[in-house]
Amino acid sequence: MAAYTHAMLEVRAYRRGDEAAINAGFNRVFGHQRSEAVWQWKFRQPAARASTVVAFDGSDLAAHNGGIPARWQVDGVEVAALQGVDTFSLAAIERRREWKSAWLEVMTFFAEKIAPEDGVELLFGFTGPRSEPHMVRRC
Repeated sequence: MAAYTHAMLEVRAYRRGDEAAINAGFNRVFGHQRSEAVWQWKFRQPAARASTVVAFDGSDLAAHNGGIPARWQVDGVEVAALQGVDTFSLAAIERRREWKSAWLEVMTFFAEKIAPEDGVELLFGFTGPRSEPHMVRRC
């Protein structure tokens, strides 16, 4: 799986060891106390980990989008789908203006690299109000 660098960010698929930063970022952004064991359970399928995207600035996580593979039936035809989950950016919390585009970079990588390489025909998620305009434009 390819990775690319945009500004100071390395945008790429999940690698073993990323889970600690991902889970810590999730807990900060969403105000949870999710354990790493719960993250391991949620992303237990190798395909889910392979579909997860991160943006790092050196060793600092800037943004994340998890991917959970699914199968959907549309007009009687089964299609490969990918649900975006646990999506977040740490730009505001960390007060890092240079990370402002990190979330968009992660979502673009998810849609334009991960999905096509996995043969995914449908992307879906349950978008919050701040990210909804971007998702509607992309659709």
